[in-house]
Amino acid sequence: MKFNRALLLYNRNAGQQEIVQQLAAIIPILAGEIKELVLYQTTEPGEGEQVCRDRGERFELILIMGGDGSVHECVNGIVMLELRRLSVFCLPAPVTILRVRLSYRSI
Repeated sequence: MKFNRALLLYNRNAGQQEIVQQLAAIIPILAGEIKELVLYQTTEPGEGEQVCRDRGERFELILIMGGDGSVHECVNGIVMLELRRLSVFCLPAPVTILRVRLSYRSI
């Protein structure tokens, strides 16, 4: 396993309802790399940012599945964390996989 704990945030409204099928396809793949995977469905504007800010430090990896708005929100929450290293995967809906690695120091 590459990661012990990961958080997958997704916006069910992104990708015109295709996201449920995409989750069904990608979760078995992720299961081989992640020991504990927590799924979180965002339902309100700003929720992704809040969840990442409040819970992000508990995870080694955050996956964001949704459109530009979901990614933007989550990244705004992630940059508020005092982590030195965190892996972030963006899984835009519809499926295109983009890997982003955030490494930064606290000031």
